[in-house]
Formats: sequence, C-alpha cells, structure tokens
Amino acid sequence: MPAPTRFVQGALVALLCAVWGSTWIVIRGGLRDLPPFTSAAARFTLAALVMTAVAGPIARREGGNRPKAWLWGVSGLANFATSYGVVYWCETRLPSGLVAVLWGVFPVL
Repeated sequence: MPAPTRFVQGALVALLCAVWGSTWIVIRGGLRDLPPFTSAAARFTLAALVMTAVAGPIARREGGNRPKAWLWGVSGLANFATSYGVVYWCETRLPSGLVAVLWGVFPVL
C-alpha cells in the first residue's frame, strides 16, 4: 500500500481534530435525550460494532498476535468505561469546555 500524500495526511489530521474537538459538545447534546451512562453505553456500543467490522482487515494488514481477552477486558473497563462514565456524568454538572480541559490534563495526573 503506497504512503498517503501530504494532502491526504493533512486532511486526515484536520478530520481527527474536528472529530476530537466536537466530542464534548456532542456529549453535552446527547445528554439532553439520554441519562449519562445510557448515552455512554450507546456511543461505545456503536464504536464496538464499527471496530469489530474493521479489526479483521486491519489485523491482516498489520500482523502481530491477538491480545489476551483479560487484557482487552481490563483495558476496556478501566480506560474507557470508567473514565468516560465519569466524563459523561461530569458533563451533567460542569460546562463541556471545562470537562474537555480536565480530560486533557488527565494523562498528567
């Protein structure tokens, strides 16, 4: 597979920034219709379906060993379910901009 051109690289970075930058506003909007944990569960169920569809082709292209079930289970629960559960709950009480800043400094903590 040929390397992407500089234009494609720039377009992909811009798309990534647009998606990541709008996450907090989209979470806030979703909380008008669903409770925090239901909203997070719906989002991650959709993400799991998409990732299940693309994981096979990516794994064939990239190679490597399949991770053990306990590893992806712990990573999913600790890194995604718990931390995003807190984010969704906080968005019901704090402005989305403040939650975005707090999430941004999370790795430092």
